[in-house]
Amino acid sequence: MRKPWCYGAVSGVRATRATCGYTGGMKCVCPECGAEYSGSQGSGGHCRDGCHLTFANEGSGRAHMVGPYEPRSQRRCLTVEEMLEKDWRLTDRGWTKYPPMTAEQLASRTGGDHR
Repeated sequence: MRKPWCYGAVSGVRATRATCGYTGGMKCVCPECGAEYSGSQGSGGHCRDGCHLTFANEGSGRAHMVGPYEPRSQRRCLTVEEMLEKDWRLTDRGWTKYPPMTAEQLASRTGGDHR
C-alpha cells in the first residue's frame, strides 16, 4: 500500500505517515490529487487506491473497499452513489459510515450539555 506524504505542522519536513508516527498536528497531502487530510491517529486517511476520497475514521476508510481480498485486483472503492445509498455522510473530517452522535452521547464524551 502506498503511503501519503505528511508535513509536520511545525517543521514542514516531508515524510511518509509511517515515519512521522501519526503525531498530532500532522497534515498529509496526497501527491496525486493534492487533497489535504489529517495524519493523526484514528483518522481514516485518504484513499490512493482509486477514488481519492478522504475518510473521517479508520473503520470507514477500510469499509469503503469492497470485493474479495484475493485476487486483490477484484477489490474496488465504493462509489459516492453507493455510499449515499448506504447512508454514509460527508463531514468536515471526511466520509463516514457512522450516524451522528446524539446530544446525550456527545455530552457523555465531553462532559458538557449539548442540547
